[in-house]
Amino acid sequence: MVFTDHLLRGFSPPESKKIRNALSFFNLHPQDLGPNSISNLCQFQVFYEAYLQMEATVPLFREFFYINHQTKCADGPSIELGGVSIQRRRD
Repeated sequence: MVFTDHLLRGFSPPESKKIRNALSFFNLHPQDLGPNSISNLCQFQVFYEAYLQMEATVPLFREFFYINHQTKCADGPSIELGGVSIQRRRD
């Protein structure tokens, strides 16, 4: 699902096959990610392929980033909300 307002303001789903492969590996869809997570995916690919001239692979991506499932905890157990964020590992 994509909102028309997002498309009118320039949003387009990732076109890179490698980014689509990463989303598939983690069983995610573009709508599951926020703008910063999509930016992390794209920056990783550009850094490795343009600057280091190395192939950006999913296993390599997993060494630097992790998937943080968004949850809500209110008066009971955590409930998964469906969205995720891609965050850089601190170490």
